[in-house]
Amino acid sequence: GPIDSDTCKTKSYSYGLFHNQGEWMEQACMSQDFNCSAIHQQGVQTMPLKLDLTPVPAKETTYMCQIFDFPDHDNDYHLIASTPIKDNVNILHHMVIFGCEDDVEPRSAYECDMLPDRRCKLILTVWTLGLNGDCFHSNAGVRIGKHGLKRVAVQLHWNNPGLIADSTDSSGLMMHYTPHLRPHDSSVFLMGNEHFIIPPRTPSTSVVARCASSCTSEKLNDTIYVTSGLNHMHYLGRSMTVEQIRNGAVIKTILNDPVYDYDSPRLHFFPDPIPVQPGDELRTTCHYSSLYKNATTVFGESTNEEMCYAFLNFYPYQSISQGRNPFCTTYGSLSGCDPSTYHGCRGYENDKYRNDITQLEIYKNVTRDCRPLATCTD
Repeated sequence: GPIDSDTCKTKSYSYGLFHNQGEWMEQACMSQDFNCSAIHQQGVQTMPLKLDLTPVPAKETTYMCQIFDFPDHDNDYHLIASTPIKDNVNILHHMVIFGCEDDVEPRSAYECDMLPDRRCKLILTVWTLGLNGDCFHSNAGVRIGKHGLKRVAVQLHWNNPGLIADSTDSSGLMMHYTPHLRPHDSSVFLMGNEHFIIPPRTPSTSVVARCASSCTSEKLNDTIYVTSGLNHMHYLGRSMTVEQIRNGAVIKTILNDPVYDYDSPRLHFFPDPIPVQPGDELRTTCHYSSLYKNATTVFGESTNEEMCYAFLNFYPYQSISQGRNPFCTTYGSLSGCDPSTYHGCRGYENDKYRNDITQLEIYKNVTRDCRPLATCTD
């Protein structure tokens, strides 16, 4: 029958990432065009946040950043979209635009960490391999200019597993912004788990991150409205969900990727934004398969390691409580905002144990060579 018939769509796959032919068709037929009519409206301007042409070091993982001054401090604008400027596609893993505090000085390209600066923490928009841009909900934009952000940073993650020493890159992200302000200011809510271990040759390992009810009560002073979202894992990732829990019961699955493919991420859009109230729990669950990998895998920055992050675009930004940030990550079972996970320790004592030992070279060497969780000794 025809390829789009019910018979073909439900035909089972016994291998790979897809359960049936319909799932494969949905992924294979995704348009590569960036459909965002708002960027063509009258008055919309662009600003390239493009890295200076920089040599790529001969190491697997590098973070590069550059800080820019927004040119107009006298008027207000809304950032409404971003599109990738791709130079060296062979090493690009992801790119992020961060908002910085006003006193941060512009800076040319420099090697950085997962944050460009301790004063550049606000995530504005994210691009990762397989996406063609980020088009914001028509009700909201990120405020920049006179009463908004005046300094922004772009961060590039380079992945160079071949340790190639003679390449360069000048990629970045294009900001699309308008003087015609939308009803609400928006931002990005980050969730995930930043400490976990995946044993080798294991068909299924699950990692959970809870943004507990006490955390949203602390971070939110009013309801936020989720307009889009993105799940992020690496190559062992198989499926991922973000669930909304109220009074102990799941009331909505906000993000659901039943078949996750790192090379073809899915950006979920919600024309009718999803309300999240103070006191709701947000539970992120990542599922991995290491069936064909002989080494233990830990959380980390390279694609040979793993991540478990979810990004939720939301408005209004003013619903974030003063002095708080829209980050709600856990370190294993420890939560930075839920004291019930501290096992009787005071907050500052808990911080001592949040140092990421998985990023120490000796830890990586031991887990790779000794394979303490391995079930085989080949």
